[in-house]
Amino acid sequence: MLSAMGAALLGVWLAATPVVFLDGATGADAAQTRAVIDALAQAIEARTGAAPDRAERAPDCASIEACARATGGDLVIIVRVIAAVTTTRVLLQALDGARTTVDLLPDPGGWPAAIDAGLTVILPARIAEQRPSAWVPWTLLGAGLVSGAIGTAFGASASSANGDLEQSRPSADTRALLDRSGTHGAVADVLWVTAVLSVVAGMVWFALEP
Repeated sequence: MLSAMGAALLGVWLAATPVVFLDGATGADAAQTRAVIDALAQAIEARTGAAPDRAERAPDCASIEACARATGGDLVIIVRVIAAVTTTRVLLQALDGARTTVDLLPDPGGWPAAIDAGLTVILPARIAEQRPSAWVPWTLLGAGLVSGAIGTAFGASASSANGDLEQSRPSADTRALLDRSGTHGAVADVLWVTAVLSVVAGMVWFALEP
């Protein structure tokens, strides 16, 4: 449990927090707008490894840039959807960055490629080229380090209990020492095995990653 928490925290630390900020929609109903935002969110997650938060411009928002910045995202993509008869034009802009337009045909099957091409234009190079695999090995290594540290603590506790048992006479506390020695020793063994497997997996991933 603790090692899984450590891995999750490391993954959060390594990945930026993206936000899709809807500036508005013209000629598109709620279902059509939601479908576009869903497709954009999936494309962003495929690139960054993190599902983006979603926000929408409030009616009293005077400055789109200020409102988008107020979301607190590390990466904010401002979106406006304009529906026409045969295409849906999507205006994309990275906050304080580049902008582009993407034309989506009625068939949603072609949306992922079109949106991905648009993201390549507006995203910073370090993110535009990133894929989830970029941080997976670091997460595995982090999980191994956390597991090893916690396993060492449990191992020290088990060793301490064994030392107390050797020096103590049979008493009511002996049972507690035995339980602590056995339980903490078993937990330490599991965590050390997890640490070794995680570190090895991370190193193998690094070696095989193109």
